[in-house]
Amino acid sequence: MSSTKLPTLLSLLVLVLVATTTSAAPWHLRRTQEDDLKWFEGDIDERYDYLLPLAGPQEIVGGSPASSGEFPWFVSLEYEGQIYCGGTLISANRVLSAAHCFLSSSGSIFLPTQIRVGHTTTSDGETVTPSCVSIHPDFGYDLKGVYSDLAVLSLSSPVTTVTSFVVLNSDTSHPSSGDLTAIGFGRTSTDGPTSSSLLKTTEAFVSESTCKEAWECVSSTYHVCAVGASNNGVCKGDSGGPLLDSAKVQVGVASFVGSDGCGTSTPEVFASVASFHTWIQGELTSGTCTSSHTLNTATPCSCVCLIQRAFIDATSFFGSYFD
Repeated sequence: MSSTKLPTLLSLLVLVLVATTTSAAPWHLRRTQEDDLKWFEGDIDERYDYLLPLAGPQEIVGGSPASSGEFPWFVSLEYEGQIYCGGTLISANRVLSAAHCFLSSSGSIFLPTQIRVGHTTTSDGETVTPSCVSIHPDFGYDLKGVYSDLAVLSLSSPVTTVTSFVVLNSDTSHPSSGDLTAIGFGRTSTDGPTSSSLLKTTEAFVSESTCKEAWECVSSTYHVCAVGASNNGVCKGDSGGPLLDSAKVQVGVASFVGSDGCGTSTPEVFASVASFHTWIQGELTSGTCTSSHTLNTATPCSCVCLIQRAFIDATSFFGSYFD
């Protein structure tokens, strides 16, 4: 029996996945098939009460403060005054983020109480109330991974103070070289506090073949992999935020990192903008939004992964809001 790193979703909701491999590594968990079967035979509600490593408010580890106006279209998702995910403004009334940022512990959809845009601190910028969210129809997690982790959030009224929107990667492929940039308000260290300032950090593209050495379930159909310099990278609270190329074109949406901590040599995983560009553009022009979603149970990758823990019991952070 083999195992791999546990993925940590970068928001207050997380998944921990264990995959089978033939060799062990320092970060690996070792479990027997019997242990896994016993776990899966347990009550599903109990499994949904675990906090996964990628959950919780996070911020860029390391990095440097963003300048005023450098990323005017960056969006913070807030619940009762606390930032828990990021996103990008793709039109005056649409925000691109990660699908898992909108699911409660029961799998039902919830909305942030407000979004904040045009800001470099947790208190400046413009705030707008969201009205609805469209989650990618193929978003899901199962025995083999997390995939199609994108959502488009509709706002109740257009943003008025920001007139420039992020440029989305419309190529048929991801970047394969050059520096990338990740931004967010997530934790500044694995167990540290969240940042009060918008931070940015330089990332390097990681090929699919190299990324698969850490994450067997990664597929270029769904993901872009990147890694920061030593002690730099995305962390909890950065979910939904952008991965940008040198021209500030968004190529990825922050999804999950390894359970060995933030700012390590383990590749970080982002949902691919190129792969889902057509769907995103469709949501920009769509006049319908239902704020409903049925988790996809497809098995898009060939490795054998086992979910050790599923979505966090959101009430541990949000109190009784989602009872």
